Amino acid sequence: MTAALGVFLKQHGDRMTHLALRYTRNMDDARELVQEAAYRILKAWPKFDGVSNLAPWFATVMRN
Repeated sequence: MTAALGVFLKQHGDRMTHLALRYTRNMDDARELVQEAAYRILKAWPKFDGVSNLAPWFATVMRN
């Protein structure tokens, strides 16, 4: 895991889980969705410019 993604998840993991809970309405599914989104972002990390805010990208990945 890149350091930036790890820091992001430590700082905003609860917020991302809450957002995922709004999508899934089930805590276990929400946690799984956050984990899956983190995996997908990690695979696509070379596309991230490092300047943009990671939260909207993370939310978009969870929504799709």
